[in-house]
Amino acid sequence: DLNSAVIEFKIAIKLKSDYSEAKYNLALVFQDLGQLKSAVESYQGVLAINYNFAEAHNNLGLTYKGLGQFEDAVNSYKNAILVKPDFEEAHINLGIMYQKIKKFDEAIVIFEKALILKPNSIEALYNIGITLKEIGRYSKSIECFENILSIDSNFVDAQFCLGLIYHALNQNDKAINCFKEVISINPKNYEAFNNLGIIYRKTGKFDLGITNLTKAISINSNYAESYNNFGNILKDM
Repeated sequence: DLNSAVIEFKIAIKLKSDYSEAKYNLALVFQDLGQLKSAVESYQGVLAINYNFAEAHNNLGLTYKGLGQFEDAVNSYKNAILVKPDFEEAHINLGIMYQKIKKFDEAIVIFEKALILKPNSIEALYNIGITLKEIGRYSKSIECFENILSIDSNFVDAQFCLGLIYHALNQNDKAINCFKEVISINPKNYEAFNNLGIIYRKTGKFDLGITNLTKAISINSNYAESYNNFGNILKDM
């Protein structure tokens, strides 16, 4: 019961005003409750007592991100790294924030630092790949995703991204193989079926397009893109 937990943590803090652990736990509960402004106040209270509490800086960053205060989030992650330079999670979070505000070069630098801290980190490799894809550096992005799949052949998001890149490069056979591999790993991946439908329409294989889009809709009947793509095939036939 999170609301009851709030009451208990507040009692602990009232009895011991510098109880940083209780303030930190209270902040975590506020996060879980979606009371983000209260969480910010609690994390700030923790850091007023112990500025070197790296996890509090990191979670404060996550809270600011949830509030849409992106520059504050960046500064919080930077502070986490400043007090704990080997904090891989804070590096990842900072990189994701840089992605969000479209500072792609900075994002890549931070993710590469995370990769030094944790070699073969799938999370770091994936985010480097995503960032490179975003700025059109497809060959390097492909290398990242293939590296991931050499570590974990079932990492479906890497396989999916490869499909998107190959599709963008008009390497349709490779894209089809990637999306089929996604489906073999996760048969409920309606976006993979949808993308197969797009490619089959593009290559004039309308029956296969319809089959895959029908499957996408059967998995997720609220996915508007599949209906739109279905309509495009019917229009072209």
